[in-house]
Amino acid sequence: MASEDASCPINCLPTEVLAEVFHWCILHVRAAVDGTSSHLAPPAPYSWLSVRAVCRHWRAVALSYPTLSTHIWLTRVSCVDSIIKLSGHLPLHVYAIDRAPSELHEEDAELLGLVLRVSQRIAHAKFTLSKDTIDLLFSLGQDAFPHLSSLSFHVAEFWSPSELLFPNIAFPALRKLECQNLFLVRSLSTITSPRLHSLRLVGCQTTLKGQLLPLLQQLPGLEELVLKRALHDYSQTLEVHEILILPPNPLQMAALPHLKLLHIDEDSGDLVVMLIKYLSFPRSASMRLKAHWFSHFQLPSATYLSVLLVGLVEAAPQTLLVSCDPERFTLSLWDARLPASDAPTPRVVPPRFSCTYDSPPAPFVADVISALPLRHISSAYLDERPVAHWSAPHWASLLARTPALEELSLRYETFDVVSPGAAPYRAPPIVPPRLPNLKRVEICEMYHRSSARADFESNTAHLGVIAAALQSHAGVDLSKRRENFHGAQTCRCVVQGESRTFGDPTPRAARAAQGAGWKGAVKEYVARLSSLFK
Repeated sequence: MASEDASCPINCLPTEVLAEVFHWCILHVRAAVDGTSSHLAPPAPYSWLSVRAVCRHWRAVALSYPTLSTHIWLTRVSCVDSIIKLSGHLPLHVYAIDRAPSELHEEDAELLGLVLRVSQRIAHAKFTLSKDTIDLLFSLGQDAFPHLSSLSFHVAEFWSPSELLFPNIAFPALRKLECQNLFLVRSLSTITSPRLHSLRLVGCQTTLKGQLLPLLQQLPGLEELVLKRALHDYSQTLEVHEILILPPNPLQMAALPHLKLLHIDEDSGDLVVMLIKYLSFPRSASMRLKAHWFSHFQLPSATYLSVLLVGLVEAAPQTLLVSCDPERFTLSLWDARLPASDAPTPRVVPPRFSCTYDSPPAPFVADVISALPLRHISSAYLDERPVAHWSAPHWASLLARTPALEELSLRYETFDVVSPGAAPYRAPPIVPPRLPNLKRVEICEMYHRSSARADFESNTAHLGVIAAALQSHAGVDLSKRRENFHGAQTCRCVVQGESRTFGDPTPRAARAAQGAGWKGAVKEYVARLSSLFK
């Protein structure tokens, strides 16, 4: 028994500590089910209840602590009723289960009615609004949710409310509001208040001047504004260039003096720029911008950049990430210095500024980079997969603007077969950028064997050419690794023409004689596999 206790110290934990472990397990399940953590196969909502079946002691702990029964998913009536009874008088967290329109059934209204009986205890709620459930909410009194601080609701498909939501209910404690698929944003006027701290609109299809700006004018205390596919106004997109030239109307401006995060993910880049122009917020706020297309680029890029980079005028970021491929260009900046050995993860460490565009023109990308404050960058991560055609930045010019750079990580793709017309891969050696403070360079090559790609023209040097030039830096700690990129499907990153690996002057015949090709690869794989069993 002593050996078992030594190997399983959780058996010796005090009851209150064991209950805390169970509570963290519940929070983990909640994050996985809600999608706030990355899981390929999220656990079931009540999967944490399995701790009750481990032993009698664990079951007694799980049933004796009401805190462990305060997170309620609306799955089955019997289960919800049991959890509510075990929760005592503690605040509740209620979550609706996302269902397809064909899966909605009458039990949803019964489940909602069950938790609304204790609505005064609800602190966090996630509801699905439909024609079957809205009547239950309309029947509640003014003091139904005195402690509700966070509300998230999703409007069911093929249904839209035709009037104000919750017209007779007050939400004195509401600080966080999230709405999905709500077409009439003006119906939120009865819910929002100047005390609201966070507003998230997803798929709401609102107009900028007619609905969104008037709503934001009523929320001076807002600290977080997240818009995802929430703007829908093509008539304003047509006149966006005129609007960008003219100063905004002061009566239409929305002042958000306490804003800390602005996250916009929209199809139209024009509307993203126009929204930023009509917002007044601190320059210290974090900005995450994503757009899929611009109507056209008739105006100089500087007209857009003066609006997009409004929060970076006085910034001094220390970490830079630039990633590009034929479909997307991403740029992120962090105020703090982060290690460049791995790409910084925005979900783990939120950036100060981040923008993502789908296939923007190269001149626009060049203007964005030239306008950024990069003189204090000490850590950089550059990713190119593969040469990104028209949206590839001029890497040498970018590095030349980072004199304080100390740590650099490069990740790029190289191919076994390179076309004579693939200019970026056949660029002559270049003079390495002058980086007097550079101390460490990490290079990762994604190697494609027997790939093919149509010819393309570009005057941008491949990132591998930059890497070769940087290897001549004296006093730099250099590490380089190669990762094979092979799969069952044919790689879409193609190169046609002479067979020669980039950076390897050895002719193909000589490499074949040394065991290259698929036979050599098989032999190498078998040898490495056999070494594991020695």
